Amino acid sequence: MPKITKSFVDTTCAPGDYRDTELPGFLLRVRAAHDGSISKRYILVAKPKGSRTNVSVAIGKHGILTTQEARDKAKEHYKKLKDGINPNQERRAQRRAALEEQRHQEIEDEIQKLTLERLLDDYIDAKTIAKKLKPRTANGYRLVLKRCVPDWLNTPMVDISPSMIKARQLELTRDHPAQANLTMRVLRALFSYARHAYSGVDNKPLISENPVEILTNIGLWSKVPRRNTVVKETDLRKWYQGVMALDNDTARDVLLFEIFTGLRQQEAMTVQWKNVDFESKTFKVKETKNGKDHILPLSDFLFDLLQKRWDSRDKTDNNSSVYVFPCQHKTATNRGHISDIRDAVKKVNETSGVRFTEHDLRRTFASCAENLDISAFVLKRLLNHSTNDVTEGYTIVGTFNATRLADAMQKITDFFVERMQGD
Repeated sequence: MPKITKSFVDTTCAPGDYRDTELPGFLLRVRAAHDGSISKRYILVAKPKGSRTNVSVAIGKHGILTTQEARDKAKEHYKKLKDGINPNQERRAQRRAALEEQRHQEIEDEIQKLTLERLLDDYIDAKTIAKKLKPRTANGYRLVLKRCVPDWLNTPMVDISPSMIKARQLELTRDHPAQANLTMRVLRALFSYARHAYSGVDNKPLISENPVEILTNIGLWSKVPRRNTVVKETDLRKWYQGVMALDNDTARDVLLFEIFTGLRQQEAMTVQWKNVDFESKTFKVKETKNGKDHILPLSDFLFDLLQKRWDSRDKTDNNSSVYVFPCQHKTATNRGHISDIRDAVKKVNETSGVRFTEHDLRRTFASCAENLDISAFVLKRLLNHSTNDVTEGYTIVGTFNATRLADAMQKITDFFVERMQGD
């Protein structure tokens, strides 16, 4: 067997394994391909310490390595084998470590891309698919974050710290405590979702704790007194006169509908004709706040109001045929039901001198019912309030029948009509 030298390698083309005469196990492997090309590779074949089986260690291809470089590498591998180290296993371990490092780096890169804005998008998408988030609520989340933490939207989620939460809460609370709390509730929901939805290295959560919890731990949630404003009984006539003076008939009827039903703004505005039953004198509200369909009886005032709207609707306008309170702007890009009557509310405030918000009408309805000694359970049914009241669990179905609800609705209506229209 010859010594493997550069000249030997360059001139040898016959396929076969050529062993070196100096370094045990060092050999040149020559192979011929189907296309006639010749490949020459350096290999070391030797037994590791304590083993009876040879190990074949690839060194490299001739042309990429010089003969001397191959010999030097073979000596290194031979020494390792005699020390009981398998270079192949070592190489595989190095590749695994490199791949693991690459995976960790990819995860770190992905974490940096997981900004607050992307987290919000992922949260909304997931909750919408699960039918646990309405479009209106999702839009509200986007709006509050853009208004109160716009500088955080492109910040990686993991970089938003408890100290940042604390500082922003104090900053927002100075002028808008209610909005500060709302912002932090949205952030708390997002981070709670992120803890379970995303994992980092070794499948550990990206965040160990919700940073918003600092507000609870050190007592920094703003104290915001619950609103208790209503249209006072003594102001009902002035309010009614202001509403009836509106030029916009749809806005006028929405306001009347809200105070005579106690519905929330969005619930009232989205009522559809297919859910109004003039024969049974009832109507249904879909997609309510608590997710349950809400069926209410029509008092005589409400029946007349809806009957007039039905008779006077524009039969050529698809919106008027679908929604009880249709959008009236023919050029509006978001056609459908009416969605904004702030101008009408402002005008009634000015002309009547009675300051109110649309949600004040719901509170006015509830306050009226309470003053009329209507059962608390009946009122909850009228307002479609969810409850965990144990006593209610003993109230058997049938107690809250249509007649009892209708009587309560008519009683409230009579009270309002007398205060608004009476002498």
